[in-house]
Amino acid sequence: MPLFSRFRDHSVFAHSAFDRPAFDSPDPAPARFAVAQGDASPVLHQGLLWKAFVPDAPKLIVSRMQDHVVETSDGHLHTLVNLHRGRGLTLLSSDDDGRTWDVTARIPNTRGSSSDIRLVEGEDRLLVVTTTKAGKVLYGTYDYDLADGGWTRDIASEVTHAGIDNTTTNPTVAMDAEGTIAVAYNVEGDDGLGLVFAWSEDGGATWEKAETDFPGVAAGSFRVLSTPDGFAVLAATAEAMTFLTYDPGTDTWSGETVNETGAVGRYASHFSTTTIGDDIYAASVDASETLSVMRYEGATGAWSEPETPAPITGKTTNVQLSAGSDGSLHLVYDDHDHPGRLVVLESEDGGETWSEEAVLQVPRWLRLEPTLLQFDDLPLVRFEAPEQFDDELLVEVQVNIPGRDGWTSLYTFVLDTEADAVHLAAHDLPAHNLSAHNLSAHNLSADDLAAL
Repeated sequence: MPLFSRFRDHSVFAHSAFDRPAFDSPDPAPARFAVAQGDASPVLHQGLLWKAFVPDAPKLIVSRMQDHVVETSDGHLHTLVNLHRGRGLTLLSSDDDGRTWDVTARIPNTRGSSSDIRLVEGEDRLLVVTTTKAGKVLYGTYDYDLADGGWTRDIASEVTHAGIDNTTTNPTVAMDAEGTIAVAYNVEGDDGLGLVFAWSEDGGATWEKAETDFPGVAAGSFRVLSTPDGFAVLAATAEAMTFLTYDPGTDTWSGETVNETGAVGRYASHFSTTTIGDDIYAASVDASETLSVMRYEGATGAWSEPETPAPITGKTTNVQLSAGSDGSLHLVYDDHDHPGRLVVLESEDGGETWSEEAVLQVPRWLRLEPTLLQFDDLPLVRFEAPEQFDDELLVEVQVNIPGRDGWTSLYTFVLDTEADAVHLAAHDLPAHNLSAHNLSAHNLSADDLAAL
């Protein structure tokens, strides 16, 4: 069975209420949710992504340190989400700045699975790594068709045939300038945390592996990175963040502690990375709800000390870091003291200085905690932005629908990062509840819900 199944005729979705042709109508207009203040707004669109409206999907976007959003050369946006209940990992694509979305691909046998995607630099070629219910780690590549906006699978291979836990393993993928592919993923065991680092020099046909252990550490996350000196892994636990490298010639690991406070989250996954040229930038949130940013200089191989950007004065729970094609950095974080508020900062000098770009407000009738899961009174706020983007910056937030217990979706903002800074009003947002009456306004009926 192919890793990605390609869809062109939307009539094949008739079995699912949310894939019917009626669902191709535009998503709700944002006007009733927030009011832009100022002469210009960077927000091109905001609203609920109704095709991601599903029950029992706590891992709709997992995990924080992975990437699930890309922008192709035609300006189209693509996000890989886990819709669960038989649909699993699903690629949604938008050709109108996030106003409407279509299903363009699915990965079978991936209910509850974790994934990571990225575009090959300078190409509309997508790298995907994911876990499966059968205990495998799969790798695939997909080519984008600019003519019809579809994806075609080119390569699919097994990084690991069996043995991983689909509910706890979170893989990441990278490619170097020579085309070598690397994958890193975590394995939780009775004796502690394990890291598996795999690489392929033949396009994914065969894989070599190396492993190392973190005895006594319950959980962690591993972001594989490509540097001028080869591949490396940014390893995050609750206690620290460590920069690891592996030498296949001597079968040895080397490590450097780059942040002594670690990252928060079930898998210590509340951190984000991006690159500009040979430099790597990493932002993380620790258990004290403090956000810090650090830089790896590719020319010297040295990490800077972690620092909190000057505009941030309060506490936060999550962070995403994005790089624009113009070399700018964009930092998205949540304001812990104001539920539903996200702040976007911009840096045009490699993170030396930061300025406020936008303040976004998720409507107050939506809850940001999709589950009751808490970490020492730290709310589980899930949101994501791409590591790299060209024109529009997509920020997607997982929300819970009041009155529909267990139902979740994504609330999205699409920003024009060249527009002037703006605040989206955090007041005068009406309370809404998804009743059968207002569901009908979005082509959703009681029969639609029952069909799921």
